[in-house]
Amino acid sequence: MTFHWITTPLEPILKDDPLFVLMALPNKLIGSKLQALVNYFFFVYMVILPVSCFLVIVATNQWQIFYSPYSGYASGVFIVWSCYVSFFIFGSKYRRVYRDVFPHLWSLDVAGEEHHNRLKKIGKQLRTFKLVLITLAFIGATSGLPWFGDDYDFYIPIKLIVDYCDQWKLFFSIFFYLSFYHIGVTVLSCFFSLMFLVLHLQNQFYLLKTRLQTFATDSGTSDVFLSMKVKDEEYNRSVTQEIVFCIRHHQSVLMYCDRLNDLLYLPIFYFTLSFIVTGVSVILFPKYDLQALIRSLFVIVLGMCMTLLFCSLGQLIENESENVLYSLIEAPWYLWNTTNRRLYYLFLLKAQDTVNLSSSGLITINFQLILTLYRGIYSALTFFLNFS
Repeated sequence: MTFHWITTPLEPILKDDPLFVLMALPNKLIGSKLQALVNYFFFVYMVILPVSCFLVIVATNQWQIFYSPYSGYASGVFIVWSCYVSFFIFGSKYRRVYRDVFPHLWSLDVAGEEHHNRLKKIGKQLRTFKLVLITLAFIGATSGLPWFGDDYDFYIPIKLIVDYCDQWKLFFSIFFYLSFYHIGVTVLSCFFSLMFLVLHLQNQFYLLKTRLQTFATDSGTSDVFLSMKVKDEEYNRSVTQEIVFCIRHHQSVLMYCDRLNDLLYLPIFYFTLSFIVTGVSVILFPKYDLQALIRSLFVIVLGMCMTLLFCSLGQLIENESENVLYSLIEAPWYLWNTTNRRLYYLFLLKAQDTVNLSSSGLITINFQLILTLYRGIYSALTFFLNFS
């Protein structure tokens, strides 16, 4: 799946979609050609910047710059940059999944007006949730700026531009620090796009579960009732059509989830690792500095909150996919003929393949790995600091 430039906002495919409120920020980010040009300018700027800094360091033989007190923080910021690039590129792929998948999803009112009203309430709650995340992203980007009392070489690019192009330092610094906010908006837009896709796929599992629960209304206990149902060809024909329809839709949703899952490994890994390295570096190098401790604490707390949000998305869709299996177990298979029972066993087997998103598995299941990374990075940075 190749990357292509995004120039047009998304339009809602499902009718009366209350969850489309999540796509407001991503659509505004590319709402006009001017905004699209700004996005691509910062993207090119953020790609050229580290390459240029590396070439200057090689040409001037200033390898000692990596032994500065803030070099660890610079390494964390570099991983944030990698996270930004991956999210920027994968944002177009999320949109392609949206255009390919949503035309094949069930409409939101399949489970009745009550469920649709519940989705509308969720949509109103998502508006508040979206504003909270935007505020946190703004504060997070601001916390990355040099605070009062920080040295001018807090960031290696700023140090290089001051040392070699002092007359351009103000112009360069403005774009450099503005890129922090652009990174926050880009990552947040991709998160909203991911959340929009996950909530809709989770809703499809809910609709599938609701449809399967209608079978339970056919249950009975008397032998006469059982005999009549098993021999009722019209009833079994309708059951066959319903089971085949549900199996196909279930497999389609699983395929869509796997496709979305393939897009998550690299961005989520970068996202988690960036907060680990940055938080450890800030608290390690400027020791006994209250300002550095506050910055470090904020970065770590913000990283943990965003990580928990990624985990919750994965857990939502995982729980709903398991509910499909539980609803299928409660189905009155004993009322069906032999053909339908075979389809039931096939569906029962396939329904055991639940969804495990990378955002949940990478962080929740491997939580011990995250703690190990914290200890390993802290030990490595301490060693290099003492060695220098």
